[in-house]
Amino acid sequence: MRRMAEEAKTDLRVEIGDWRHADRQTSSGGSGRLIRRDGWDEPSAISGTVSKSKLPYKDWLDCGWSACNHGGGQIDAVNHETVEAYLMVKRNPESEIRNPKSGMASGGCVSRRTFLKGTFGAVVGASFAKGTLAKVSAAETKKSRVVLMRDPAYFKNRKVDVAVARKMVDRLICKLTGKSSVSEAWRTLFSPKERIAIKVNCLFPPVTTNPDTVQAMVESMASAGLDPRRIIIFDRSDGDLRKCGFRLNDSSKGAKCYGTKEYVYPANLRGVDTKISKILAEEVDALINVPVLKNHGIAGITASLKNHLGTVPNAGALHPDNCSRLAELNALDPIRKKTRLIILDGARAQYDRGPSFSPAYFWSYSGMMASTDTVAIDTIAAKEILAKRHEMGKSGPMRPPLKHLELARKMGLGIGDLAQIELLEIKS
Repeated sequence: MRRMAEEAKTDLRVEIGDWRHADRQTSSGGSGRLIRRDGWDEPSAISGTVSKSKLPYKDWLDCGWSACNHGGGQIDAVNHETVEAYLMVKRNPESEIRNPKSGMASGGCVSRRTFLKGTFGAVVGASFAKGTLAKVSAAETKKSRVVLMRDPAYFKNRKVDVAVARKMVDRLICKLTGKSSVSEAWRTLFSPKERIAIKVNCLFPPVTTNPDTVQAMVESMASAGLDPRRIIIFDRSDGDLRKCGFRLNDSSKGAKCYGTKEYVYPANLRGVDTKISKILAEEVDALINVPVLKNHGIAGITASLKNHLGTVPNAGALHPDNCSRLAELNALDPIRKKTRLIILDGARAQYDRGPSFSPAYFWSYSGMMASTDTVAIDTIAAKEILAKRHEMGKSGPMRPPLKHLELARKMGLGIGDLAQIELLEIKS
């Protein structure tokens, strides 16, 4: 079993996408090909077993396949629900990867459920990157930590107390990393040599990222020897930043602050072409995501995953299907690989009728959260918003449904099971 698992781990490929068709010979033949709708062809993609598997991805076109020990089948175009996908395990003549039901070796078919249960025991997902397929690692079984701190003094008389914000940032970062000193805590996550971006949310004030909170973060980082001159605070545009009280700065003094001027890293997210801010894709080594705590009329919530609609030039194109493509967006390398820390600014919050400001549903949450897991922190954010909704008489589950968060969990971008989230609350 150990040998089978090791070989399967090495050879596993989950192919997701807008394929025009997929054809293959019988399983014993070990040959076949997959052709993307844009003509991309990788003959070696399925030189082994193929089995049907249900995965939460969309927009498949006609995908026919021939008999594979347990019968043939076809995938029809599906727009919004779970569809049939292909699970490929490269054929290795020296291995014996068996289908427990058929006992067939080597060229036989192994079902996704049986295969994962017998080897990984975890969720495997996939995403698009630069128009080709990219692998996303399985979600880890260990717990993810989210630290939450609320202090009535943080947001008082409709303004942020900078001194309290600094205290909260320091305590959050130490608790998250398990370090006793602020300097050691920051150095656990970042190197002084790295260039760091801070992505804020400046849409629909006043429930937006607070400039004073970000300044407290920068000062805390500077105390740990992280040079502010190597920090870029950014969002979609200069105008959005200015509107929320950020001071634009492109000088050599202090942290830089400006909006995106150019987009690079073209990607296709389930049929939607987009790009990534050049600031994040090329100008920095690491990212701190600083979202807000807010309901959203399409996505359900606005937190860390959705904050990246301000990282692309065409946010509206990603709104269909309850913004579910946010999962694939967050799986792109410039976002997934560079995200080191999320600090959610919950000074102000909104539990309904977002993202536009609606005073009737505004509340002074006066808190912050911190995590290194974007799915885990969004799960806790959703929990907090839902609790407030229930408190205010809005019963039932979150509305609209959080499709992007559920898909991100299934793709392995983080932990979404509350039982696997270590929630640590700091008392003020």
